[in-house]
Amino acid sequence: MHEATQKLANAKAESRRKLEEKRQQHDDELKHLDDILVKPAPAPPPPPTAAEKAAAIHAEAAAHDQLHEAELRKLDTERHERLHRVLFQACREGNAAGVEAAFKAGAQINYTASDGTPAMVEAAKGGAESVKIINLLQSRGASLDKPCRRGETPIYTALKNENLSGLQELFKLGAKSFGQNKHGNQAISLALGNDNPEYCKAMIKAGATLTPGMLDGLKKKAETLPAFKEVVALVEAPAPKQAAKLSEL
Repeated sequence: MHEATQKLANAKAESRRKLEEKRQQHDDELKHLDDILVKPAPAPPPPPTAAEKAAAIHAEAAAHDQLHEAELRKLDTERHERLHRVLFQACREGNAAGVEAAFKAGAQINYTASDGTPAMVEAAKGGAESVKIINLLQSRGASLDKPCRRGETPIYTALKNENLSGLQELFKLGAKSFGQNKHGNQAISLALGNDNPEYCKAMIKAGATLTPGMLDGLKKKAETLPAFKEVVALVEAPAPKQAAKLSEL
């Protein structure tokens, strides 16, 4: 038994010796690869010259100026957008003092909202001082007929929001474009759908025409709402004859 144990110990020792020799052989064979991979550290760059230092300072100053200008433009844009948000809110809510304050602060009359809505369309939505605001905008050059991207003009918007005084003021100032929405619904249809005949009267006096079907619907409405009989009479009234020219007298 002792002899077998000694023999096993000797075999293990011989195995470890052979493994160590093999490891050493591999190290010797591949050492040159390590030498190839180890590169010398690069030499430090030479100190910058006076010209290079000046150029670096100039570049840094230019970059700072560009950043400063970008920040100024950003602030100007933010002020511009905030100012016109105030203008449009004042128009929408019928706050004439707010509209005047916005213009005094630099608001532009031709500015349109992100959805293409001009200030006059906002003013036509109504509010306590809608008529005054419509006049304020018109006096500064705002178009009475410019629509939003949906095709809704100030006239259409006044009808849609049941702003009778605003509608009458638009016609008084010379608004001509009745407009329609993106679905093709015309302004006269809104007027006919309202139970207040004054909307129809204003539209017809401004030159709006009714199709035969619209006229039939109007007559039926007049049967239940007698006030619309005046509208029917207005539609069916003969066109006024033009005055004779002086050369024909």
